[in-house]
Amino acid sequence: MVSRRAVVRCLVAALLFGAATPAASPLASNMGPFALAGLLYLGAALAVLPATVIAPPSVRAVQRGAPKLAIAVVVGGAVAPVLLAAGLARTLAATASLLLNLELVATVVLAGIVFHEHIGRRIAAGTALVVAGGAILTWSSTPELRLGALLVVAACGCWAVDNCVTATLDNGDALDVTRVAKITPPKNATVSPAGQVRPTPLLLRYGPGGWNALHRDLYGELVFPLQVVIGLDRPGRDYEGGEFVVVEQRPRAQSRATASTIGQGQALVFTTRDRPVRSARGWSAAPVRHGVSTVRAGHRRTLGLIFHDAV
Repeated sequence: MVSRRAVVRCLVAALLFGAATPAASPLASNMGPFALAGLLYLGAALAVLPATVIAPPSVRAVQRGAPKLAIAVVVGGAVAPVLLAAGLARTLAATASLLLNLELVATVVLAGIVFHEHIGRRIAAGTALVVAGGAILTWSSTPELRLGALLVVAACGCWAVDNCVTATLDNGDALDVTRVAKITPPKNATVSPAGQVRPTPLLLRYGPGGWNALHRDLYGELVFPLQVVIGLDRPGRDYEGGEFVVVEQRPRAQSRATASTIGQGQALVFTTRDRPVRSARGWSAAPVRHGVSTVRAGHRRTLGLIFHDAV
């Protein structure tokens, strides 16, 4: 379910994005496209600077996503703004604002054809409505192809590439996740000296082809014995595949794997490191690792709760 706050934020973002083009149009005729594009993204950088300073991205995540980040920076952060600024200098602001809706269309088409993402009926219907609305508003009995319009369309194509590339940054193993909140590392006097200094709530997102290798969420010697994973999407409808896999290494026997499907809103509690197993000599610890099988279609999101800082 989409929260009301998320809807409000999207509407505010859409309003500000729509207002930016008419506001920048008068400037486009008085300065070059490179200067205008630089000013626009300088303002964007200053806007996100406080949040970046407070919650900087992890170095490892940046290193793993460096090639895709480079594509996003060059195509979406450098080429697209220049094309837009050049287009604004050659076309009306109202026309450019309508053409910018093609970013959505180009993103959906690119995601479905090139990145093989699942396009549901709602997304397809919404995209078709955007195209139909733009065609109705810009219909003319004497259509004319202008350079300014082509430049704006090209900018939309660049942003579509940016959107699709950055959307795949968080696919993969548990190290490539989005933190639910950038919280301060635990200051618990027992856990911190033992090496447990990493944030523990995780929001994991897997797209088509995404998977998670077998692992254990151990960041120090002291650990909480149980953890929880909560499904946020509907298996069979929002995504295909992506089963939660647990492998138990049994003493003097073959390892045993268990695959579970986690429904939307369902929680699965599993052991963090070992599972107690009764034996002839009493109890022994069977090492357990967990992972996620390959997502064949759609997007799978889960919330992981690790309680090491409760030790």
